[in-house]
Amino acid sequence: VATGLEHSLFLAQDGKVYSSGGNRYGQLALGHNINIDKATLVEPLQDKNIIFIAAAIYHSFFLTDNYELY
Repeated sequence: VATGLEHSLFLAQDGKVYSSGGNRYGQLALGHNINIDKATLVEPLQDKNIIFIAAAIYHSFFLTDNYELY
């Protein structure tokens, strides 16, 4: 789990990422800026194997097993 000011990220054991919360600046990585109340799969990253997540005030970071940073 990683948390920003108004949003949260969740990394599942299978490498998938879920996000929820405030999304004014697109920090949920869902392709829009609508706030989300429940953990939602980050579909743009679903074909990546995420190994690390981090969040800042209005930012989210995702690291893949190939060391690609999103």
